[in-house]
Amino acid sequence: MGLGMEIVGGYAEAPGDIFTPVTPFTGDSFLVKNANPAKRTFLGSAWAYLHVEGAMRIRSPKLHDNVQGLNWTISGYAPVPVLEHDTVQTVYPQDVLTVEVTGSSTAGQVEQACLLMYYEDLPGVNARLVNWTDIAGRIKNIFTVRVNLTTTSAKNWTGTAAINSYVDLFKANVDYALLGYMTSPMATAVGIRGPDTGNMRIGGPALGSSWNQTRDYFVRLNRKWGVPTIPVINGSNKFSTTVDVAANEMISGVKVTLIFAELG
Repeated sequence: MGLGMEIVGGYAEAPGDIFTPVTPFTGDSFLVKNANPAKRTFLGSAWAYLHVEGAMRIRSPKLHDNVQGLNWTISGYAPVPVLEHDTVQTVYPQDVLTVEVTGSSTAGQVEQACLLMYYEDLPGVNARLVNWTDIAGRIKNIFTVRVNLTTTSAKNWTGTAAINSYVDLFKANVDYALLGYMTSPMATAVGIRGPDTGNMRIGGPALGSSWNQTRDYFVRLNRKWGVPTIPVINGSNKFSTTVDVAANEMISGVKVTLIFAELG
């Protein structure tokens, strides 16, 4: 079974009060990947980071309706997931989701939005994702890794750095389960990508001081969704596993702390 989980994001500059299409970041797409239709594919989470109170909308003829679809009011400076429930939204391979936001009308202010997609069987991908019950009895140590990122673009993933760029203490040929993360300051999203994630970006919202919601983020998703969501990364892949963020034009850098469990 080719498991896959992917965060995809995009931006709209100064959309104002009119719903404006979100332009995907480079390499991202709101096209649902061509997964096995006999297996589950779903939209598990969604959020936006806006400069002012606005809204986020996701539409498709294959959702409830293609008029309003999923439509939420979003507070300013609050990239808190608006869709992250025990019940997820089924999506369909090759369907294109229309993602739109309203927000600031000030020129130069960039609003950002992200979706977290899950694939139970995606041909060509086989991310190392596990359940909490698979690793709970194997944990030897908690291992925290800081990564300092310099952000340079509000219209793309930015600040890319290897997970060992700041602290290089990973043990070769040892597996580490990524339980969650913390960020400072708040930004739109944090992502991690490498061979063990199937070279798909896995991540979630960068909630800053609300770190209690992300320090065990992937464990929480596993408990909510009942599918493997906890990434396992081998220490030998430290050079080819990277961290990046989505952050608006007001942010010049983000400090990320990755919270791993060393497995025995």
